[in-house]
Amino acid sequence: MPPPDKKKKDAPPAKKQGNDIIELGKFYFLNGKLDEALQEFNKALALEPHNAEIHYNLGLIHESKNDRDKAQESYKTALSFNPAHKLSQEHLNRLIGINPTPQNS
Repeated sequence: MPPPDKKKKDAPPAKKQGNDIIELGKFYFLNGKLDEALQEFNKALALEPHNAEIHYNLGLIHESKNDRDKAQESYKTALSFNPAHKLSQEHLNRLIGINPTPQNS
């Protein structure tokens, strides 16, 4: 059996665990299990509190539960950690009633 490819380094254990939890949260969200998804993303948040992707996904869950205030807060937090997080900005804009600027064709 050939040795594993050493070009790609393994993620640190905490990061890998966080990624696994994020993926499980996404699975629950996509299957309509919002409470379970929320629980998983909160676990991931405890491991990686500055991860914009986690805050974005929490925003999606809150938005799906019609909790606009918590959704906005989650999107704003995601943007504070990653100002270029386009999906957070789009969802936040929609929630606060800002229409995106049409792009030139």
